[in-house]
Amino acid sequence: MELFTGSDLADCLLQASVLAYKGLSNPVEGTILTVIKDASSSAEAEVAGGSSDLISVMTATVNTARES
Repeated sequence: MELFTGSDLADCLLQASVLAYKGLSNPVEGTILTVIKDASSSAEAEVAGGSSDLISVMTATVNTARES
């Protein structure tokens, strides 16, 4: 059985962000698009910093999304 990791979450958030922007003819910053982009970047940074623990990545992601 495979476990869902922080790295998996970061990958999913990146895909969600890219698809959300592609799905709109005129994407506007300062909306939920910005929140998902910032959350995705935070997750990627956490993983790049050496943490693949799901809870750590999710905590960083949620904190960033709240600030965004």
